[in-house]
Amino acid sequence: MSGRGTRALFSGVTLGTDGEAATLAARLRAAHELVGRVLFGHKEARSLLSEASHRRVLAEQSAAAADGAATTADMARLRYEELRHLVDPRAERPLSFWMSLLLVVAIGAGLAGLAWIELAALPGREVAAAAVAAAWIAGAWLAAAAHREGRAGHAAVAWVAAVALAGLLATLHAVAASGWGRSLAGLLWAVLSGAIAVTAAALIARAEPVALAQARGGWRRAQALHAAAVRTSLADAQSAAIARESWLCLVRSVAAGHGDEQLTRDATDVAADMV
Repeated sequence: MSGRGTRALFSGVTLGTDGEAATLAARLRAAHELVGRVLFGHKEARSLLSEASHRRVLAEQSAAAADGAATTADMARLRYEELRHLVDPRAERPLSFWMSLLLVVAIGAGLAGLAWIELAALPGREVAAAAVAAAWIAGAWLAAAAHREGRAGHAAVAWVAAVALAGLLATLHAVAASGWGRSLAGLLWAVLSGAIAVTAAALIARAEPVALAQARGGWRRAQALHAAAVRTSLADAQSAAIARESWLCLVRSVAAGHGDEQLTRDATDVAADMV
């Protein structure tokens, strides 16, 4: 006689007399005997019970996994928020790091193209143009970093270097291409390069730190894993409920053939405790 079956049949009942206890014990024994006959007399009974038990275990495991994924997602969110409060307390750098990086790369390509035009008369201008673009981007980064850290002197040095580089490019273009019109064109290309570099500096200054972007990415991945775990848990819970009901329906159908409603309820309780 199983303990769980005893609790199912005796729940909510006060044992006032020995006769009542004997009656309940007889009911429990009859219910167990009927469930035993179902298990050994029906070819699908053991498969249904095994499937119901298996699905219940899967549902419990997936529910625990969903709880663990929720905890992990909460921890990732807290890590991201703490890091954001540390590195960007006033939310002054709202631009996505990865989008800003893509734009800076595009700006670097544009600067390289302008330098390639300005250095048209020089041999090996492809390498020189790439070096000039790298210098523009490096100067923009240094200026943005100095501005964020409140180092006005360093920022001023970076801007002076940018003006000097623009002047050098204009001079090289003027030397390589004679004529006032061509010299003016070189000056305009150099000014345009400087303006684009200023745009890059502003973009870099407003971009979030890479550590913050990585922390947010980790949080989003944890959220996605949690959502997937919840979907799996719900599917397993539904499958467990269906498998359990299939097993109980078989027991109820066999017990109903005896015409005893109380026996049917008792046998169903015993069958439910076996899952």
